[in-house]
Amino acid sequence: MSTTLLGNDYLGWIEGSTVGTFAAINGQGTLTDTRSQTNIDTSDKTSAGYETEAYGNIKVSLALDIRVKLPDPTGYTRLETMCNARTPFNFQVRKNGQAGVLADAIFAALMYGTIASRTFNKDGTVDVKVNLGLAAAPTIDVLA
Repeated sequence: MSTTLLGNDYLGWIEGSTVGTFAAINGQGTLTDTRSQTNIDTSDKTSAGYETEAYGNIKVSLALDIRVKLPDPTGYTRLETMCNARTPFNFQVRKNGQAGVLADAIFAALMYGTIASRTFNKDGTVDVKVNLGLAAAPTIDVLA
C-alpha cells in the first residue's frame, strides 16, 4: 500500500526566546524547499572535447507563505522580529502538523530570514512571504 504525503502535515516551527522551546507559526500556507549546487568545471584542454564537472556546496532556501493570524507572539511575531533584526534563529520543519514534537523534525537549522513581501489584500487577509537561508549547516536534514 502506498502513502501520499500531504503538505498540510508539515509545518515550520521557530525557536522562542527560551532555548529548546519551539512554536508552530500560525497561518502557514505553502512551505517551499529549494536546493541547488554550483557546477564546478573540471575539464581542461585534454578532456577529449567534453566538459566534466563536479558539484559544489548545497544551497538550501526555504520560502514560507503566511496568512498573518495575530496574536501569535511565539510564532509569527517572533519570526518577524528575528527577520527585521537580521539575527539568525533556529527553525525546524516538523511532520504531524500542530501535534508535531521535537522527534518529528525532518529539517532543523540555524537560519536567517527576510520578509520578502507583504500583500494587503482588498477585502482579504494580510499575506506575507518569508525567505529563509542557512546560517549554518542543518543539524537534521531528512530531506537531503
